[in-house]
Amino acid sequence: MNFSDRSGPEDILESFSTARTIRSSETVRSNIALAELYNRAEEPNLATWIEAATLGALHRHSPLEVEAGSAALLLYVIAGRVYATAAVCPHHAAWLSQGSVDGEHVNCPRHQGQFHIPTGQKTRGPHCPALRTYPVAVRDGVIWVDVEPCTAASASA
Repeated sequence: MNFSDRSGPEDILESFSTARTIRSSETVRSNIALAELYNRAEEPNLATWIEAATLGALHRHSPLEVEAGSAALLLYVIAGRVYATAAVCPHHAAWLSQGSVDGEHVNCPRHQGQFHIPTGQKTRGPHCPALRTYPVAVRDGVIWVDVEPCTAASASA
């Protein structure tokens, strides 16, 4: 684009805004492709899985709270991979969405419990079972979750 063809500063700002939007859209598309690649490690039969959200609804630094079937879940993106955990702390039923995410860990807002998102294992806090984790698959920008828990602690709960 030749800026001399434009009439004023508003037009130049509009051009920069358009270019930024295009780059942002390209980044989103590449992040979607990366997440789909990481989440295709296993090719599950999605017939029994539940559609939880779209990949575009996820934000890099904060979990997305969703309901899949009868399960309240948090969805996370960590290093291009999507994870799903229970949305409620197993210690004292606090909503983990009100806590914080620190790298691969989610922090409970009530008693400073901390859980490893990929495995659900407690890494800090009061005695309690592991946080439930769920298998995730991403296909064509859609996040699918198998709401049968996949952690050993969840199976015995």
